Amino acid sequence: MPKQRRLSLRQRVVVAIVVAVALGVGGYGALAYREVSRSILATTEGRLRGIAQQLTQASAANNATRDQRYATVAADPAVRAVIRSATPANVAAARKVLATLGADNAALVVADIRDATGRVVLKLRDSQPTFSHPTAGTDTVNATPLFARGDTVLIEYGAPIRDAGAIIGRVARVQSTAGSAGNLQTVLRLIGNGAKILLGNADGSLWTDLEHRVQRPPPTNKGLVTYERDGARRVSVSSPYLGTAIVAAVEMPEDLVLAPQRAVLWILVGAGALVVLLAAAVGWWASSGITRPIVRLTDAAERISAGDLASPIGDALSMPPVDRLAASFEAMRRSVKSAHDSLETQVADRTRELHEAQEELVRKERLATLGQLSSSVGHELRNPLGVMTNAVYFLEMTLKDVPQKVRDYLGILRTQVRLSEKIVSDLLDFARVKEPQRTAVALRQVVDEQLGRVTIPPTVRVDRDVPDSLPTVQVDAVQVGQVVLNLITNAAQAMEADGGVLTLRAAASNGTVRLSVEDTGPGIAPENLAKVFEPLFTTKARGIGLGLSVSRSLAVANGGMLAVTSEPGHGAHFTLDLPTRAGA
Repeated sequence: MPKQRRLSLRQRVVVAIVVAVALGVGGYGALAYREVSRSILATTEGRLRGIAQQLTQASAANNATRDQRYATVAADPAVRAVIRSATPANVAAARKVLATLGADNAALVVADIRDATGRVVLKLRDSQPTFSHPTAGTDTVNATPLFARGDTVLIEYGAPIRDAGAIIGRVARVQSTAGSAGNLQTVLRLIGNGAKILLGNADGSLWTDLEHRVQRPPPTNKGLVTYERDGARRVSVSSPYLGTAIVAAVEMPEDLVLAPQRAVLWILVGAGALVVLLAAAVGWWASSGITRPIVRLTDAAERISAGDLASPIGDALSMPPVDRLAASFEAMRRSVKSAHDSLETQVADRTRELHEAQEELVRKERLATLGQLSSSVGHELRNPLGVMTNAVYFLEMTLKDVPQKVRDYLGILRTQVRLSEKIVSDLLDFARVKEPQRTAVALRQVVDEQLGRVTIPPTVRVDRDVPDSLPTVQVDAVQVGQVVLNLITNAAQAMEADGGVLTLRAAASNGTVRLSVEDTGPGIAPENLAKVFEPLFTTKARGIGLGLSVSRSLAVANGGMLAVTSEPGHGAHFTLDLPTRAGA
């Protein structure tokens, strides 16, 4: 699994500050929200209760006037007369009195006069329906509980008809509650959009919104009630109609009631978010001064543990709590770096010495073995080569009139014998480097002698700049001559195919004369440059690779040094340094 990225110290500090502030703001916001909710609900309850009480009080005042009107109608002689005898004259007189109960009222369903048994004696209009009334014997002026016919909710108002103190009938008026809705529009507008006034029986058997029958709200006398109807949450407050079995309730949608609460919630959320953002910004700014030194100290410790001892801890750790710790880390870094550098130097020196000693040991072993072989082979081959040289000389002297082709072959034979003698000489020189007999020698004379011994190809031009005024060098003339001969021979052979320039220069400096031998041949490959002085290393098609190895040995034996530099395609440059003082 990939390693999860951990928060930085600074980020953790900011997160802690933001979480703390968010918890504080959230807790305060929750308390404020709860208090706002309580306040809104309390205000709503008081408002709805006040409206419900105003409705019931207004209804009580209307009921007194209504009861007086019903009592007057019930006491009218024409009403009593029609109960005793429903003659046409009595019916006309009683109907005229009955019309005073509101014949033109749109809410009116029926107005009638009944006898003591509840039988309808007279209706205001013959076309009006007839109801059965279980409350016909009621001896007071009152309103009956609500009752329904289909979806229509009705209410009956009535008064007893008395004759000589006995109840002989009842004057009644049945009307629809829908007729009262128009009278309450002003009140509804005062309450607000979505508000409703409900009427219902106190026993909960029937409720209406003054237009339709509805599910009753939970009955209560304890204050604001919350419930659900028709898929919506609602709140209401109820109040009883005095002297009746009817209850009035003022209802509003909960969303409408809590709209200010939601507005306050969004304000709290916005303010809380702003406070959290400000806390994050302040925390990010303030934490930098706390965490930056600690982070840098941690980075410095990690660099030190990873081996980076060169990078200083820095001067940004200037806060008092970390001054001493930073100084201790810096001192530790310097101490560890010093010890580390010293140890690396010692290891490098010892490794180099060991490598050089190992190379020297291997070289000496190889040289010893090669020397023994060279000495044996050289002595065995020198005598046959001498015989061959004498034989070639004899044939050249005795064969005067032979064809040119025979003479050419004798020349080839002589050249190959000389090459073989050169190889044998290299083997013998390598096997026994004699103690040099050092005398004062003019380098110009040595260079001229060796140039005379080498066959320079016609394609090679020689530039020589070896002044006679150079100081003499304290060397063995024969051995140094052998070195110079090898250098000139190698340079000429390197340019034999394509031609070029062989340059010999010499100059004196600080008790040393340096001879430079340069060619314009193909040069030496970089990977071979360090091997050219090793025994038996050669890139030539002929030769055994001992010339340069013997040359360096002779140069060192005479107190000098032989070195080479080269770039592929730009020739080789050998330098031979020789001392001008004895004992150097």
